[in-house]
Amino acid sequence: MIIHLKNHQIDKAKWDASLLKSENGVIYACSWYLDVVNPDWEALVTEDYSCLFPLTSKKKFSFHYLYTPFFVQQLGLFCHHKNDGNILPDFLVAIPKKYRYIELNLNEGIRFIDDKWMINENQNFTLSLQNSFAAIADHFSNNHKRNIKKAYASSLSMSTDVSVRSIVDLFKSDRGKTLSTLGENQYQLFEKLCKVIQLHARIETIGVVNEENQLICGAVLF
Repeated sequence: MIIHLKNHQIDKAKWDASLLKSENGVIYACSWYLDVVNPDWEALVTEDYSCLFPLTSKKKFSFHYLYTPFFVQQLGLFCHHKNDGNILPDFLVAIPKKYRYIELNLNEGIRFIDDKWMINENQNFTLSLQNSFAAIADHFSNNHKRNIKKAYASSLSMSTDVSVRSIVDLFKSDRGKTLSTLGENQYQLFEKLCKVIQLHARIETIGVVNEENQLICGAVLF
């Protein structure tokens, strides 16, 4: 049985415990993560919370719709057992009719869906860190290996003593100039999200600095 829950009805502790057991669980689906990026999110769950489907929504005038929020790559269905997509159509049918438009990025654990829905397959790149760095570096392209040598020759160095704010400011002054979808509200949301992640999970910042100790690139890792 699939149950629709409004935000105040969701047992958040039960939700997060279940997500940890899901083989396709991702940080974006943690209750505390969703609370930041879409505070009024709702959910579809089975009675025992073994299957979870977050509903992230917006309302424009009287029009309710589901969407993928900023800083969320993928959501969809999360289950304890192997999620081969066979039960996904049941969850899609159970989405409340008030949502008149649906556009969601489903997680990569979903392999099948019926032909009643319009599906676009996106390309995603993941790197397994189970092997040693030497083993991983063995598979770098020749061009990438040359770039690493250039970086060493240019006296660039890596630092973990970098603030989220400095990385955000660097991004805003460079790539952010061409991204009209990111405004000050989104940058503030990202910094708020980073603070919440520090309370619940782990966050790392990595930067590359030149000889003058100027930050020239950086990354925030959840």
